Amino acid sequence: MHPTVFLKKLAALELSLSRDKGDLEVFGVVLREDAREEWDLSVAAPWLDSHHLECYQVVADALRATFSPKEHRNFSRIAIRNQDSPFLEDILSMTSVEHGLYEIVNMTLSGISIRRAYIITAKRRPSQRRPSGKQRRKRDRSPAK
Repeated sequence: MHPTVFLKKLAALELSLSRDKGDLEVFGVVLREDAREEWDLSVAAPWLDSHHLECYQVVADALRATFSPKEHRNFSRIAIRNQDSPFLEDILSMTSVEHGLYEIVNMTLSGISIRRAYIITAKRRPSQRRPSGKQRRKRDRSPAK
């Protein structure tokens, strides 16, 4: 699939989920250094919980509605990031974008070596802000090896 078509479909998927289910904190795809050409769909939202199968079903249904069965092979997994996820914190500290595009190339975030990532939305929601005075832990953002 042509990269432009892939990104347009991702943007449509993100917009559909945010309109139908609620605001997203992070939505994007990550191509891990050790992966073949298969993307992890990374999603975080106050209404998603990685411990509930129904949450994966909601995202998978939206993915199936946007991408053809053949295009599903471009994805390796759905990664729902809970609010305490170091990866989520790293993305939110790097950028703030909503229904846009932010690209990451050759970087390690929270121990995940990333060849390429496209972030459609990364926006901290007001209800998820840290209480003032709380320190953030420093994250590993070294270039991928």
